[in-house]
Amino acid sequence: MQHMPHTWHDNMRIFLVLLQRDMKMLKNKLRSMLIDIFITTTIEILTFGSFFPLLGLPHEKIAPLYIGSAFALLIFYQGYIFSMNLLDEIPHFRATHMEYQLTLPLPKSWLFTEYILYFIIETFIITIPVILVGVWFLQSAFATMQGHWLLFFFIDIVVLVFSGIFFFALAFLFDYFWFRDNIWARCLSWFFNLSAIFSTWYAIQATSPFFAQLFLLNPFTHTTEILRAALLGQKGYLPIGWSLGAILLYSILGIIVARHGIYKQLDPV
Repeated sequence: MQHMPHTWHDNMRIFLVLLQRDMKMLKNKLRSMLIDIFITTTIEILTFGSFFPLLGLPHEKIAPLYIGSAFALLIFYQGYIFSMNLLDEIPHFRATHMEYQLTLPLPKSWLFTEYILYFIIETFIITIPVILVGVWFLQSAFATMQGHWLLFFFIDIVVLVFSGIFFFALAFLFDYFWFRDNIWARCLSWFFNLSAIFSTWYAIQATSPFFAQLFLLNPFTHTTEILRAALLGQKGYLPIGWSLGAILLYSILGIIVARHGIYKQLDPV
């Protein structure tokens, strides 16, 4: 009996079934997530609203640093967790759920797009209260906000897409034990610290033009600065168009690296 070729509609049907399953899992852990979100948001608001000002943090720096180290860094940390979970799903030494999913009549590109989409949805739910509630409680620090919420939400999704691609690629690129032992110390700590997460790019430029130029090579500089510019206004931050172009470029590079990593991990012969 001759099998009919697999169509786009067949792929979409399987894709939606997988996504529906993941949404059910997300719903089951939503209560625990909300508790964690409440605790995280409360700590960040107390830190930036009380503790840092007592230590002498200038009032005008509270908003950009909150967006960087409270909001953007939380997105990236969720990406790191995504990488770790994905690493355990890659069938290195044992049967995993991914190994079963790879037997489905679904192209790998569709399957792994579903993985990234789930990361985007989950991370959006986890992180967006930090900025919404934070802006409300720290409204004096955000009083001069000149950005637009719709633009910010759009940029937030762009940053989440990039983060999903970047951390997905990391999980497939490196050897299992090397990743477990070294990914934070030898890779991510450099990406995070040599970026504009903890200070605006123009503040870095005023202190060290050399490091400022070096930091422009870091995608996390652009993802953080574009979030600041979208919410607080363009003045004082890297141009949105410039950062958007850089994020697009790094996303394309991430896809290329991910394809190489998938081939290395799943089709080595």
